[in-house]
Amino acid sequence: MEELVIQIFLGYGAIKDLKDRKIPVWYLILGSILALIFYKGRENRSLFLLFLSLFPGFIFIMYSLIKKEGAGMGDGILLSIMGVWLSVKIWMLWYASLILICVFSVLLLLFKRLTIRQSLPYYPFFLLAYLLYRGGYYV
Repeated sequence: MEELVIQIFLGYGAIKDLKDRKIPVWYLILGSILALIFYKGRENRSLFLLFLSLFPGFIFIMYSLIKKEGAGMGDGILLSIMGVWLSVKIWMLWYASLILICVFSVLLLLFKRLTIRQSLPYYPFFLLAYLLYRGGYYV
């Protein structure tokens, strides 16, 4: 059940990010509530692990506050929500999503489909990293 909810949550967010380049606030609030519900049911609820899993989201939020362009605040909140949901696995998914977006960006730059000033939405790459992880293709 939790797996299906995560996939629907990430899928909808990826579509909204591709289409509008914005993430609705109600969507992030809903994700936070769902993450907390599933977190309450977890056996291993260490405060240290929770802090560790929120750190990638915190880094993105700080980056969006310091540098007004690039990663948006919604991306950091997404990482925080997914950190609560997935615990320390968020580090592997964060790393994989950053590699995916870098490779895709370089390919688009090489084929002149993207300029250095343009940005790409982050959500679809996080969804792809998650699906690769759940499919067993990323260890």
